[in-house]
Amino acid sequence: MTPSQTSLQDSPRVAQVIAAELARHVTDVVVCPGSRNAPLSLALAARPDLRIHVRIDERSAAFLALGMARVQRRAVPVVMTSGTAVANCLPAVVEAHHSNTPMLVVSADRPARLVGTGASQTINQQGIFGEFAPTVHLPAGVGDEGGEAGYAEGPRTGGRPVECCLGSAVGGQGASAESRAGE
Repeated sequence: MTPSQTSLQDSPRVAQVIAAELARHVTDVVVCPGSRNAPLSLALAARPDLRIHVRIDERSAAFLALGMARVQRRAVPVVMTSGTAVANCLPAVVEAHHSNTPMLVVSADRPARLVGTGASQTINQQGIFGEFAPTVHLPAGVGDEGGEAGYAEGPRTGGRPVECCLGSAVGGQGASAESRAGE
């Protein structure tokens, strides 16, 4: 299996690797529940060394993470599904950039074959925050040797979106279910 062919079975393993890496650098994580980021949300919740703050609205979640990062003087990740959910973080990312506050936006992006298929959650997220935060895209094999490193430290200042491909959404039943809008 190549890194671009992440399956539903690989998603929990990848999520555990990402959760462990985040836990090395942070104590708090803000999570916006969604089917696509469920494996990562569950992996984070299973860690006794992390405090999880659940918010349904991505915009308010991003501002909560920003406020906590200001107080803690280190990044507080906000974790969410893909697409327009990520776009809702733009105001907080801009504020993080201008206030020199570290911030991580971790999204459970879709496999490349499902990006740009017409639904709002399938938009291309690469560079979504423009000059305010460069995007780090974690390949499906993030836990493998030679994978992207250092993403969880957070930037010293400003925002950093981190896209992690987690394969199928929870409840998906293969390619036909994946093509449904809104997953």
